[in-house]
Amino acid sequence: MEQGRDIRFIEKIARETDTQIIAATGIYTYNYIPTHFQTRSIDYMADLFVRDIEVGIQNTSIKAGFLKCATDAPGVTADVEKVMRAVARAHKKTGVPIMTHSHPASGTGLKQLDILLEEGANPNQILIGHTGDTDNLEYISNILKQGAFIGMDRYGFTRECSTENRNNTVIELARQGYSNRMFLSQDYCCTMDWFPEGVIEERFPKWSMSFVLEEVVPELKRKGVTEQQIQHMLFDNARCWFEGK
Repeated sequence: MEQGRDIRFIEKIARETDTQIIAATGIYTYNYIPTHFQTRSIDYMADLFVRDIEVGIQNTSIKAGFLKCATDAPGVTADVEKVMRAVARAHKKTGVPIMTHSHPASGTGLKQLDILLEEGANPNQILIGHTGDTDNLEYISNILKQGAFIGMDRYGFTRECSTENRNNTVIELARQGYSNRMFLSQDYCCTMDWFPEGVIEERFPKWSMSFVLEEVVPELKRKGVTEQQIQHMLFDNARCWFEGK
């Protein structure tokens, strides 16, 4: 919710491209939520997420497979915290995993973990997204020590961190034995409309759906990351996240 979701469009794309897509539920906001949710309880919100998971999204039979929440530079506002607690409660009722949007420069990944774990969420089913937007290994290690997965998932988007720095961080964490806790991706959307036309191509020319597979993975292998570690980061970790392992 709050990101223009259209489950029927997603279904159309999945069928036309023969691609399996796992849809999310939750609310994406950095600051506030609509009055409808502000005037209702956390459990009310959680129940809506549970309905998306157990019954279907937007009056369809298509069920959500994970939960999403976001915390950015504004920090944990009252509305953002409400969403996070509702996400955690829906997770506990259904067993589906949680993915977050975080802002490492503000340390919000750790703040997210504090709230989600306080609500009783399983750390093995929490993915702190965009952790790769920093090369601060102390910050990243503090997330990993609590059992969560981390998203090294914005390759090609160089506003926060260069590709070289992202690679170096992944290589070092893999060397430390954390290949089984990282997700590699690029956070790229085919319908991206956050920037005016032409801005993405000009400012982030490498940002695409294929950058990780075409350029990042070969470079990681050249610098010593093993096939097994790549297997963890592209395949095995996602399975474990869904299964809570």
